[in-house]
Amino acid sequence: MNAWYLLYCKPKNEIRAQQNLNLQHIQTYLPMVRQKRTLRGKEVVESVPLFPNYIFARFDPAVTSVARIKSTRGVASIIDCREQMTPLCHLVFALRRQEKALGILNEDGMPLEEIATDLDVEIPEFQPGEKVKFKDGPFAALEGVFEQKSGDKRCMVLLQVLGKLQSTKVSIEQLVRVEV
Repeated sequence: MNAWYLLYCKPKNEIRAQQNLNLQHIQTYLPMVRQKRTLRGKEVVESVPLFPNYIFARFDPAVTSVARIKSTRGVASIIDCREQMTPLCHLVFALRRQEKALGILNEDGMPLEEIATDLDVEIPEFQPGEKVKFKDGPFAALEGVFEQKSGDKRCMVLLQVLGKLQSTKVSIEQLVRVEV
C-alpha cells in the first residue's frame, strides 16, 4: 500500500536522507520550523527539523524494497518496521494543515520565507510546567506542558509524540490553560 511511513535518521542527517530518497524518486516530508540562535555574536534565523532525527517517506513496501530505504544514506531505520508496516498518513496531513495554519506554508504547500509578526493578538502568559492544550487547528484539544517562551509570540511545549516526549516550538496564541 502506497502510504506515509516514519523513518529514523542518523543524527543531523535529515536533509541528507531527504535528498537521497528524492534521488530515488521517493516522496518525502520533513517539517521544518524557523529558530533564532546566536552565531558569533549575531542573531541568525535558521530552519531546523520540527522532529529531530525523523522524516516521513511515502512509498509502497510491496514495490519499493524496505532494505533499499533502510540502506539510503542518512537513514538509520524505519519505525515500526515489521511484516506489517504502520502507515502514518493522518499524522502527515495534520502536520501540513498545522504548517498552513501557522503561516509557514502557502496554499501550494511551499515554505514561506517570512512569517507574519505584525498580528495584533493578545498573548497569554504561562508558567513553566503549566499544563496547556491547543485551542484550534489539527492539534485541537491535544495537551502538553509549557516549557518556556521563545521570542515574543512563540514558546516551547513538551508533547507526547510517537511514544516519546518531544519539545516543540509553537505559537503562544494557539494555547490555552488546562483547567484542573
